[in-house]
Amino acid sequence: MKYPSLVRAVFLSRPGSDEDHRGPMSTLMLYRIILGSAILLALILNLASLEDGHSWGGDFAHYILHAVNIVNGHHYSDGIFMNQSIRGYFPSLAPTAYPPGFPLMLVPIIWLFGINFVLLKVPLVFLWIFWCDLMGGMIREKLDDIVALCACLMLLFSPWFFVFKQEILSDVPFLFFTTWALAVYWESESSVERGVQTRVFALFLVLSAVCLLIRTAGLALFAAAGIHLALARRDVVRALVVAACPVVIQGFLDYTGISDTASYMHSKSHPGWLEMAAVVFDQSIYNVNQIVGFFSHPKMASWPYLWLGVVVLTGVGVVSQCGWRIWTKFSVWYILIYFAMLLFPGRQGPRYVLPVMAVFLLEGLIGLDFIFKHFFTPGAAKRMVCALLVLGMVPIVLPFFQDDESEGAEFG
Repeated sequence: MKYPSLVRAVFLSRPGSDEDHRGPMSTLMLYRIILGSAILLALILNLASLEDGHSWGGDFAHYILHAVNIVNGHHYSDGIFMNQSIRGYFPSLAPTAYPPGFPLMLVPIIWLFGINFVLLKVPLVFLWIFWCDLMGGMIREKLDDIVALCACLMLLFSPWFFVFKQEILSDVPFLFFTTWALAVYWESESSVERGVQTRVFALFLVLSAVCLLIRTAGLALFAAAGIHLALARRDVVRALVVAACPVVIQGFLDYTGISDTASYMHSKSHPGWLEMAAVVFDQSIYNVNQIVGFFSHPKMASWPYLWLGVVVLTGVGVVSQCGWRIWTKFSVWYILIYFAMLLFPGRQGPRYVLPVMAVFLLEGLIGLDFIFKHFFTPGAAKRMVCALLVLGMVPIVLPFFQDDESEGAEFG
């Protein structure tokens, strides 16, 4: 049971073949220099550019007030609304309480330093770096060191995060723990020993519970795992355990008033049945387009049918691993359930589709590699995948050199 880390794989591995020693500097040493320098540069750029204060919005204040209440020993939802009757007039305003996971992360900083906006943003930068390392490790296990390195570099210098890190929101912590939970579940699928399966399954439950405590959307992990265990693996006992966990956790949060699922659902728009098909189609395309914009340039998200290429590559990646029995793939259930949860919350740019980024990137790269290997040698296919990742960094880097502030707004 291991944590898939690209940093650990590169810095702790030993060269074991002649291929690792080309020229005066070994390939492994070159990887170490590139990866170490990139991580250090990404940390410096992001930490040095953190700004005091915050943009207009409500969610960040909501989270901070929850954390302040915990520090001061007040009721969790004290002072969120000046008058609770406001909720009756404006049900779409906001839920009365958010899950406690993210506020608990802010508690140590507020307890030690008070409300310091710069310090409150620092953990988000480190969690983003950890996520990039985690994604690199996952890609390395499925593909290759150099492909993982190129993908990790692309993510480390994401201009979307360069702008978004100024927001004190739960999206980045939720992204990290969700991706880790996905990696653990995928490991449980490949485990043969019953004892290892049990330990990995227990870790998945813990990580999924952390996700649910950070955001209600963590329910998607439990739902996807329950369906996959029941239908694909015929493990009804574990499926029932998975189904019981969110009921117990969310029931406790609602009973104690720490979270309020009902008010959260009331704050969302719900179309009539006749509008449902149009909403499903339109919102699904919008969300996939946000993935396109995240991995390229925001303006590319509006290019016609580019979203279809993302779906096709992801589909090829899934089919190349499990054939046409796609219902046996956990990733498929997770995408379907999470996208179903995104039908009604409105349009929030890439931040709402972050939790499925790992699946689309990993399966899409596997799909690309599978297609290229049908026409070229494995070595050439690997180089072409890397070339596309490097090419993808060009439109990503462009916004850093644009003076128009309106361009940066597109990343929010």
